[in-house]
Amino acid sequence: MRTDANTNVFYELTKADNRILKELDKADKDHKKVLDIFARRVALYKKHASETDDPIIKAIIDAKKSVIMSDMGLLSAQYDMQASITKIIKRLDALEKVPHIQNHKTQ
Repeated sequence: MRTDANTNVFYELTKADNRILKELDKADKDHKKVLDIFARRVALYKKHASETDDPIIKAIIDAKKSVIMSDMGLLSAQYDMQASITKIIKRLDALEKVPHIQNHKTQ
């Protein structure tokens, strides 16, 4: 009977997580919405981990939560790098548009 309860915890968690993940399609490329969705996933896993008394199940759920948190960190870093690259490209484009002043030597 304990196995059924364990399976049910993971089934319910997966079902709730999938509902949240479906919202990623709506978020499109909105960085803040994507991070918000991942934060909600972390909160979901944290909630489920706190509701179980089984240390093994708790450890499994906490491990998955850690993976999601790592994904959040990577997504945030990727966004920051893309924003920096965009700024650099805009600066380079602006520099290319500035007329170059050449020094002419009189001979």
